[in-house]
Amino acid sequence: MRKKVLLFTLLLVVFLCSSVYAAPTEPVAPLKDLATLILEAKEIDLSGYPAKYADPLKHALAKAEKVAANGAATNEQKNIARLELQIALDTLVIDLQLVTVLDMQEQVKAGKLTYADLTQMYLTRIELYNDNANKLNAVRALNTNALSDAKACDAAFALDASVAKGMFGIPIMMKDNINFMGLPTTAGSIALADNYAPYDAPLVVNLKKAGAVILGKLNMTEFAHGVSNNSTNVNGFSSLGRRVYSAYRPNALTAHGSTLSRLDPSGSSSGSGVAASAALAAVTIGTETNGSIISPSQSNFLVGIKPTVGIISRYGVIPLNALQDTAGPMVRNVTDAAVLMNATFGYDPNDFETEGIASAGLTSFDFNECLKPGFLQGKRIGVLSLPSATAAARPAFDAALKAIETAGATLVYQANGSVLPSIAGPTAPSSTTFQFKVSLPVYLATLDPAYKWYMKTLEDVYEFMRAEFQVNPGTFRDHLGTNLDINKIGESNNYVLDAATLATWANHRSSDIRQCRDEGIDRRLGEYNLDGLVGSGSLTALTARGGYPHVTLPIFRTVGTRLTGGSHMYFAGTAFSEPVLIAAAYAAEQATKARENSAPGLANKASLGEAITEALLLSVEERDIFQTIYDEAVDAYTSDFATQMDVDKAENALRAAMNPEPEPEPEPEPEPCDCNWCDLLEGCNAGYGYVVIILSLLPLLFRKRM
Repeated sequence: MRKKVLLFTLLLVVFLCSSVYAAPTEPVAPLKDLATLILEAKEIDLSGYPAKYADPLKHALAKAEKVAANGAATNEQKNIARLELQIALDTLVIDLQLVTVLDMQEQVKAGKLTYADLTQMYLTRIELYNDNANKLNAVRALNTNALSDAKACDAAFALDASVAKGMFGIPIMMKDNINFMGLPTTAGSIALADNYAPYDAPLVVNLKKAGAVILGKLNMTEFAHGVSNNSTNVNGFSSLGRRVYSAYRPNALTAHGSTLSRLDPSGSSSGSGVAASAALAAVTIGTETNGSIISPSQSNFLVGIKPTVGIISRYGVIPLNALQDTAGPMVRNVTDAAVLMNATFGYDPNDFETEGIASAGLTSFDFNECLKPGFLQGKRIGVLSLPSATAAARPAFDAALKAIETAGATLVYQANGSVLPSIAGPTAPSSTTFQFKVSLPVYLATLDPAYKWYMKTLEDVYEFMRAEFQVNPGTFRDHLGTNLDINKIGESNNYVLDAATLATWANHRSSDIRQCRDEGIDRRLGEYNLDGLVGSGSLTALTARGGYPHVTLPIFRTVGTRLTGGSHMYFAGTAFSEPVLIAAAYAAEQATKARENSAPGLANKASLGEAITEALLLSVEERDIFQTIYDEAVDAYTSDFATQMDVDKAENALRAAMNPEPEPEPEPEPEPCDCNWCDLLEGCNAGYGYVVIILSLLPLLFRKRM
């Protein structure tokens, strides 16, 4: 009987202890439900993690528990809580906003991450930020095989660890004018909604050879602005993909008493810019004809490379102006740009411009070499422009220039110490509208003969879209009221391709080459014996029409709550001078590290806005009582960098200030007690004291029965 008593006592103690301490469990598969995630999060010891990662997880966990306990919570609320908690857990493993592709590979080699895990992390972010809370609409279509492709990369890594390098296993998304078999290539247009191209673009072939995991396609401005001018259409809007919203401020903010408009994601590579900025993929690819990589990279605080026309094959990319079109990286750091260049550039017999790669000596070049110390030794970089001496960005700009010098380059100025003479822009009319008429049919002729647009002309596309506009004009209208004016595509279609017209545009092209190359960039490089140029702002028109490389780098943002103070440094040079430009950009980046404190907060602020509106309805006297809390709420609401934790805490504090909890009634003093157990119990209300009493009485009870 004594053994039974001891066993019973032991079981009771174990039961009581198990209600206080939870045993850790093994990790479970992806796509976990909310209850499972809550249990997993509660088991993690956060004492070894920095507060910047531990605190968001604690917050997401508390929020998830509250939603799970709320019987009236909607499925949408539960799903958002699940996604927020999953992302907080993922960030304990790897911070996707800050790491480079090389860091990801090191994590895989260390056994801390798998390619399937990494792919699922991005899919989770897409589900939350693109589809739910923020509804960024940057992603047009997902590759349903992405996760299985990532698992195949894990299997290959298990057999040979040396494959973990470059873009192998790394999730990437690309602009939806680049052929990728399995998904339609649409350029955002309903005219090409079912264009399942019969071949991959060579740059996609190269990515597949490198082992990249292609997550999907990104929204864009329709036909890369070939349909509608900026004056009649917002950037990132298309008849098929609809509207792309900035990751920094996707919605107009009105609740604080004045209006803060949405931020323009710029275009036409709007989806690529937003997806990279929100870390919806490790890297993204955009395309440029005239600023469509550089401008959205600057608007989304990214590193963007508009390469030399011909270093990355243009075949299989829906064209706007074949004389200027090129694909290129849109990424969060220069390291990733170099890795992505390695995986996409190369000779292609279908694109005669790529023949220049060999003559430039880049056939087997490794762009990772640009990141190594000493690469800039002996190089000469001409300083073409500077921010004004009083500009807030000037110290960062000067630090970046100093870093380029420290890396071994010589910065070149005029003899009097001034910046180099500026370069005049091209004066000939833009050939893009005309070239669209010429270029698009060349692409259409490469499609499957069974496809309805095979061997079609721009006129056919225009007539189709005009008929659709008559039947359903809403297709061409943004829900906020902006129209997609198809007159521009009509203008392109109206060109008559006779000898006189062709000769006119050939003369304009010759003028562009002379002004942008011979009398422009190449002349300045030759005058001062330079390897590249650096300046503040951009050289978009010169590099676009000249077909020359152009790199933009974020170096500074005004300290505050908004992105409006973003500042960028550009690097430009002659054809195929990308190695020097990337090396200089890398040196400057290491000095400024501007991106590290400039990621978008990605917070859903609707509920906080409602709370601020309620506060504004109170009298001035009532609001004065909690004015500081109200001001902090407005700061969080208007900040482009406030996280969901920042916003939720601001809302909770504001609502608590507006609706304070009543003071609780004091509990009555307990009646004096003369029992002999009080000393043991340290007060008759101590629960564990009762446990001790029960345990001590059990042997007596059993002895009486015996």
